[in-house]
Amino acid sequence: IVKEATRAKRIVSDLLSFSREAKPSLEWVDLNDVMNMSLLLLEKQGVMEGVEVQRDLAGELPLVRADAGQMHQVFTNLLLNAVQAMNCSPAPQGVSEPGHGPKKLFLHTRFCENLDGTLSVPSSPGGPFIRVVIRDTGSGIAPENLDKIFDPFFSTKGTGEGTGLGLYIVSGILKNYGAEYHLESTIGEGTTFTIDFPLSTTPKL
Repeated sequence: IVKEATRAKRIVSDLLSFSREAKPSLEWVDLNDVMNMSLLLLEKQGVMEGVEVQRDLAGELPLVRADAGQMHQVFTNLLLNAVQAMNCSPAPQGVSEPGHGPKKLFLHTRFCENLDGTLSVPSSPGGPFIRVVIRDTGSGIAPENLDKIFDPFFSTKGTGEGTGLGLYIVSGILKNYGAEYHLESTIGEGTTFTIDFPLSTTPKL
């Protein structure tokens, strides 16, 4: 009963986020700080137990003009998905139960500046941007599901796990800021989520 009540509460929260059209409350935001705060929240909830976190965060990262609450929502959803993927990852050889493989979460940020107009990767924005990378050693995503992972109500989790709205909301927020994002995933090895957040952007209202 408690589990279902918690899930119902999460569904209501996600649905409110899904339907909300409030004007963003813009301020100067340090994405490193937001990521660290999101991680701290999950740690306090006991979600990060058994997970080794490796940080490679750029020093003095430029601030972005954004809604801190929306950025917190993006990182919390991505971090939570990464941890859940590691908790259901296949057991390594010689281990009889799933979830006993190495659980490692890699967090990376850096400032990228394209002064000559060239792009470091085909999908990166045409100008200065902040790259955020979240990589896990989880179960990975099947190739046939990669194109569906950001669809509303789509979920690869078991019954009672998640709402299928988290990544859809993440996608909507990032698109609103003109951020580029993409997934790379290998079954049994893990998933890498990359965000290129342009500095010269104003979210659509």
